[in-house]
Amino acid sequence: MLSFRLLNYFHGYLIVNISGFAVEKLINLCMYKEILLWDVKYHGDSIYTKIRIGDFRRIRPLIRKTRCQMKILTRRGLPFQIYRMRHRKMLIAGGVLFCVCLFVLSSFIWFVEVTGLISLPPEVIMQAARQAGLKPGILKTKVDLKNVEHRLLVEIPDIAWTGITLRGTRAVIEVAEKTTVLPEDKSPANIVATKDGLVEELIALVGDAAVRRGDTVRKGQILISGLIVPKAIDPGGNPAPVPGAPGQMMHAQGIVKARVWYQAYGEAGLVKEVNRRTGRTFTQVVLKAGGMEKIVKQGMVPFADYEVEEVTKSLPAWRNNTLSVESKIVTYYEIEKSQIQLTADEAREEAKRIALTGLQAQVPEGVQVLSRKVEVLKTAETDLIRVKAVMETLEDIGLVLPFHNAES
Repeated sequence: MLSFRLLNYFHGYLIVNISGFAVEKLINLCMYKEILLWDVKYHGDSIYTKIRIGDFRRIRPLIRKTRCQMKILTRRGLPFQIYRMRHRKMLIAGGVLFCVCLFVLSSFIWFVEVTGLISLPPEVIMQAARQAGLKPGILKTKVDLKNVEHRLLVEIPDIAWTGITLRGTRAVIEVAEKTTVLPEDKSPANIVATKDGLVEELIALVGDAAVRRGDTVRKGQILISGLIVPKAIDPGGNPAPVPGAPGQMMHAQGIVKARVWYQAYGEAGLVKEVNRRTGRTFTQVVLKAGGMEKIVKQGMVPFADYEVEEVTKSLPAWRNNTLSVESKIVTYYEIEKSQIQLTADEAREEAKRIALTGLQAQVPEGVQVLSRKVEVLKTAETDLIRVKAVMETLEDIGLVLPFHNAES
């Protein structure tokens, strides 16, 4: 549909009114002669339709043959616009000059962007690219992109791959940094407990196990020792350290999983204080540009009790522009403090929510939760409900600790 409209616009077309007693016969003759009529609308004994310029000359004999009358209402399309502008030479010259300038300016690189960086600062890539010949304001034909890519790889050792693509007037430098593999730590170390728990699983890959499954361990206790002492079978058939034999210090490795318990408390009264907004507000506006700050609207907050909301809006980054412009809108909402009466069930749920929130803050993410228990505690206060929440988890509590740290 869009292509049909564009084609008609470039060819030019007329909106005409055709009237007479043989309008239907005229339409049939147009179809036979392959004369295109579209957007045909009937209005009594006449029709309004659109017709191309070329078909207008072909339809005139058919108009006379059917004894109809045709009147041109509107002329539309590119040919008619050009005809109307034939005396406005400066406007045409300006349009041509604009197209020429646009073509010339599009032959330059005006913006250089860097993507894919993780740790390297973009200024390092930009400086190296500038020295290789890629910089804003240079002709595209004067830049050897392959040479720039090679220079970047040679001058910046931390780059594993780079590719430069031109997107209009932008040059986008895509960078992949090298992955640094840290050498494996082989220094002598023990594996110690990071928290209290009950050992559920122990696998000593390197070193001697200092505890067994079912043992209760405390935080800081050695679980797998990196000091390996030669052992011999005693008369009872059990391995025992050889007296006086020198031990070998190793970097202990292994997995120690233990059952760990967490607990938190929450309490809530039967009377709860709540804040309700009255609807009155006071606003402060601060504009920041770079290191400068300007208070647009200020004044003393006219409320005794209020809540504060801050909204910061920043202008989107434009190309390589590093100037940050942002506005901070601080809104003060007047509040009224009041008290509401809670039922025992509502207070218990509130205390439970507080306890579980505190419990969740203690538990590390990703650990396996074995059980969770919520218990209402008995208190002497009749208007206070206290809740205790306990969670049991299974997690790896081992921490590699070098010998010198353990000794200190």
